[in-house]
Amino acid sequence: MDFSFRVLGAVGPLSGTLSRMQVRSILGRDFEEFKKTAASLNTTDSFVRHDLHVFYDEQDMVKGVEFFDRSGVSWQGHKLVGEKLFPVLSLFRGNGIQPVIDDDGFDVSEFGMSFYVPDIEDGEDALIKSLYMNLRTER
Repeated sequence: MDFSFRVLGAVGPLSGTLSRMQVRSILGRDFEEFKKTAASLNTTDSFVRHDLHVFYDEQDMVKGVEFFDRSGVSWQGHKLVGEKLFPVLSLFRGNGIQPVIDDDGFDVSEFGMSFYVPDIEDGEDALIKSLYMNLRTER
């Protein structure tokens, strides 16, 4: 499935306006529902075939999506997860976007993206392990 990012609030066929049932209809019935953390207000759906987790608010509407390596999430034709840190940072910077780097990865707030890079201290060889994308456009 194509998970290209084009506009804030949507990625591929997913958006912050979809219900849990609509997401399951789009991504398939092969999912596992679980609580991401003990403090989670709602359950999360794991779609193993698509290598992603979908997060919902208390009304079962999409809040965001966490993408892992096999998901193939991309921007401008470039894969964003499972890639080395430097090329992805360069992609954003080359488009006039300055990612904010911290101890766990980096954020691209213009797109609602938070990248998890656990070995970021390894520099440009560090691998991007996951990407959480906020699909709610309210700020």
